[in-house]
Amino acid sequence: QPPLRFYTSFGGDGDEIGFSVKQTVDRQYIVAGSSTSYGSHGITDVYLAKVDSMGNPIWTHYLGGTGIDVAKSVIQLPDSGFAMVGFTNSKGAGGYDILVIRTTKDGSVIWEKTWGGEAWEFGNELVLASDGSLVIVGYTESFGHGKSDGVLLKFDLTGNLLLEKFFGGPENEQLNSLINTNDGKLVTVGFTESYADIFGDHYFLKLELNGDTIFSKTFGNPGKSYLNDLVQFPNDD
Repeated sequence: QPPLRFYTSFGGDGDEIGFSVKQTVDRQYIVAGSSTSYGSHGITDVYLAKVDSMGNPIWTHYLGGTGIDVAKSVIQLPDSGFAMVGFTNSKGAGGYDILVIRTTKDGSVIWEKTWGGEAWEFGNELVLASDGSLVIVGYTESFGHGKSDGVLLKFDLTGNLLLEKFFGGPENEQLNSLINTNDGKLVTVGFTESYADIFGDHYFLKLELNGDTIFSKTFGNPGKSYLNDLVQFPNDD
């Protein structure tokens, strides 16, 4: 019987960072992040580990190229495999690019995609939307309306890009978290300077599955204000 609470740690002589953890359908856990201790690919590799209900690693994978590769969010898919999003400067169009990876249930790579331009792009979170697509949020400095814009991308499960949308004005915006809502829509949160005071405010958007904005809100204190995560209560609309 697994304990209600446990503590575990795993890593090597370098830096290991776990950015995302989800419980799997077999009531174990999948962890995604980055590692500088292991892997033979580059400076920092994507770190993907499955751990049992006591927190002990079952398997680990290190994925990446010759530079920096990081996973920021992981989910389990209906086939029991996994999908991750993060960023890379090992491959892509230039600078940092958004990195999307789909794996089998044992962590073997099925496909990986990059998205970006000549500047910097970062992927922060992904969900499996109610239409069966992978939806990703992050931010881009290569495209959009201002210095940096929030970006939403949709991929199908074979890795084809279906949609890209940009959110922002002439200053800096970024999107940090994304959820499916109880009514089958999307909500994302982050940070805006274009629609706020000069220091930046919380940025909250509810979206259709095609990325169209249903409504957006900004709020915050006189200083810099970020939103990094959100949840919806089960019975709320």
